Amino acid sequence: MKCGSSGGSDCGGGFSFDMNARIQSGLDPALVAGSDVFTQYWSRDPASASTTSLSNALHFLVNP
Repeated sequence: MKCGSSGGSDCGGGFSFDMNARIQSGLDPALVAGSDVFTQYWSRDPASASTTSLSNALHFLVNP
């Protein structure tokens, strides 16, 4: 995960996750060729009324 600046609160930065490494690790037996994957980041956001935040969702197909 990549966050904003280390010097304070800002809206910079972003999230990242290496799905190829996760798939190749075999830790999740559902991540096989032909599988549909739906994913989204959840994070804390103290400035939000709900104090949480959700990223846009992603959908992709695991290819061989």
